[in-house]
Amino acid sequence: ATFPEGHRVISAELSITVSDCPALASEAGRQGLADGVAAAARVSVTYVSVDLTCGNRRLSLDDAYEDYASLLSRRLATSAALAYTITLPAESAARQLPGALFSLSLETTTSWATKLNAATAAAGVPGMAMSVLAFTEPAVAPLPATTTTTTTTTSTTALACPGSPPCGGSAIGSCQIVSVENSSNLSAVCECSETYSGEDCSVRVCPTTCLANASCKEGTQDLDSTWGCDCPATYDGDRCQLRVCPGNCSNAGDCNSATGTCACFQGYLGDDCSVIPPKEVPITNAIELSLVFGLKGYSKKNNSDPDYDGSVDLTSPASQAHMMRACTDARK
Repeated sequence: ATFPEGHRVISAELSITVSDCPALASEAGRQGLADGVAAAARVSVTYVSVDLTCGNRRLSLDDAYEDYASLLSRRLATSAALAYTITLPAESAARQLPGALFSLSLETTTSWATKLNAATAAAGVPGMAMSVLAFTEPAVAPLPATTTTTTTTTSTTALACPGSPPCGGSAIGSCQIVSVENSSNLSAVCECSETYSGEDCSVRVCPTTCLANASCKEGTQDLDSTWGCDCPATYDGDRCQLRVCPGNCSNAGDCNSATGTCACFQGYLGDDCSVIPPKEVPITNAIELSLVFGLKGYSKKNNSDPDYDGSVDLTSPASQAHMMRACTDARK
């Protein structure tokens, strides 16, 4: 788009719904609206003026504050109209106009509502629930003149980043308006996310950093392809920034990804927490069993004096089997 020299006034209107139109018509509310418009156009708020319509009554910048007290006594309709005007300085209009128009062209009903709600809250009108239903395209015009002058027509081209959508979309890159070095001109350039490159962010490249001496893991040139780092076996993470613990701590401990060591849960040991130590049996649960073989009987004169049969062989298979049965029965 081209604009004749001297065109430096941008104007448009937003259809909104608001929870408390009288509060929005206050001095603080109007300041917040102007701040929100300035944020959307990326210009100084001193260039912005706003005109608010609540229901069927129009409240201009001059009379809105005076009528605010009377508006509090009656309930206004929740629908409203916000008209804004941005008057750029003559000395910088040619440079600022394309950038302001481009910024406004990126706005949606959702982003407009977000900026206006945030700005009015910051201006001292909290709890305002404002929605933007629709908005008109910004119109550009010259500043109304009081005298007739002769002008020379020049043209200014609106700026836009390459690509469709520009810069591949918000997940891939963002469009930035920057100053051209050693010039008063502006330029629209793409700022690409990591692993994306090129004027329109359509070229896939390796990550700028792969730690732990890792190599690039290349994908395809499709925009949704995965490009990352091929990490060594002992490292993990998008950029190989995490240490891998042995055996993932066997699911029996916490892994310290900074050191690659395991903090084992109680009852587990070892570098990978895979060792389970033997359980100790309380002495109160143990029994002592004494077996005596080769006993003929006791002396008639002394019952504590056993009479042994020296012919008993404890190493014989029969004796061993008998002792095994006795121990097995005792365990039961």
